[in-house]
Amino acid sequence: MPLVGKGSKKNAIPNAEALTGSLKGMSTSNMMWEKRIEAEKARARELIRKDDRANAQLALRRARQFEHMVNRTTAMMGNLETIQMGIQSAQQSAIFVDTLTVAKKELDTAAKTIDTDKVQDMMDDMADKMDEINATTELLSEDMGMGMDLDVGDELAALEAELATESMAEFSAVSANAPPMQIPGAGVTAPPAATRPSEVDSLEDMFT
Repeated sequence: MPLVGKGSKKNAIPNAEALTGSLKGMSTSNMMWEKRIEAEKARARELIRKDDRANAQLALRRARQFEHMVNRTTAMMGNLETIQMGIQSAQQSAIFVDTLTVAKKELDTAAKTIDTDKVQDMMDDMADKMDEINATTELLSEDMGMGMDLDVGDELAALEAELATESMAEFSAVSANAPPMQIPGAGVTAPPAATRPSEVDSLEDMFT
């Protein structure tokens, strides 16, 4: 797989995915070495049981060599992973730069189609039109004041007098139709007190 990433042709960036195959192969190798280590250590134990110390030492030396291989491979895998992350970061940066370049071109094209002076004139004209509309609305909503300057004081006084007369008439009618006064506790209407003859005679003598 070619190590060609995204970005401009002038600044081609390696493809981080191309390192994935190498990392998988190295991981497989490590698993194989680890199995060999376990096998050599098991063989050394069996040889020691048989009191074959010389071959047991050879088995342990081979196990140590395999451990060195695992350690070196693990270190190389860590370096490759660091490189892979760096490539991925570079790819993202390249894509971001390309996006900014395209956006700038689009903004430049859009800016060329917009005349700032014309836009300002249009906004000023719209503001003037709105002021005219508001002024017209205020004029139309004002009270025309039809007949507000006429003197109607005499008519008002005559109307008040007429209403007062009507109120007095209504009060008199209500008083005339009122029921006779009731004596509290008696439940019957008290007849008007009769004037005694002696009192009438005395009153007449006073005024004769």
